[in-house]
Amino acid sequence: MLNEQARFFLKENFCDKFAFDAETLHEIYTKTQILTLQKEQNFYAGEGCAGFVLVKSGVLRAFLSPDGVRQITIFELKARDACALCDSCRSSVAAQGVVVEARQKSELLLVPQVLFERLKADPEVLKFTLSLVSERFASVAGALLEALFLPLEVRVLRHLRELSDVGRSECEVAQVAQVAQVAITHEALARELGSARVAVSRVLKTLEKNGDIAQKRGKILLLNGNL
Repeated sequence: MLNEQARFFLKENFCDKFAFDAETLHEIYTKTQILTLQKEQNFYAGEGCAGFVLVKSGVLRAFLSPDGVRQITIFELKARDACALCDSCRSSVAAQGVVVEARQKSELLLVPQVLFERLKADPEVLKFTLSLVSERFASVAGALLEALFLPLEVRVLRHLRELSDVGRSECEVAQVAQVAQVAITHEALARELGSARVAVSRVLKTLEKNGDIAQKRGKILLLNGNL
């Protein structure tokens, strides 16, 4: 059973979008679950059916890991974002090996897959779901194109900018004057970009030499115009 705060959040960010009758609303509020994930805890790993996800707080990261070591981040979900990629057992996403994990401590609202399948009988819910799926696949395509065609230096700087989002204060990011401090190791950065650690370290040295970043132990500082 949802608490009052979670119920209001679900109502405002999902239920109010559609003309559900009282019985359907009661079922949604009764059966929706609250899940709390710790940092780096997997929520979904391409197996089974999770359901429809609404992020209440925190940040989730979806990635592909073709060899179980390197990873390519394909999209992120922040507070109020929704995802329907893992609501269907028949989804081709599972075959592609998408893993969804918490980048920081996160709280999710999960509408069970069986219930969400019935909700999609409503044309407006189905339209909403297809729009979400289309948006996520566009993110996947964009991430893969970047990995294939953008220079690693551009990808590294872009990824650091994304991590330095002011709204991700819990993601170990500090904003001080004109400096954004991102707590991440070379190894973790390389893993998230699907690259070799030595290649990423070489790029970081070049960026530091050019005055784009500064480095501390386990931290990277984005300077001035690179925020």
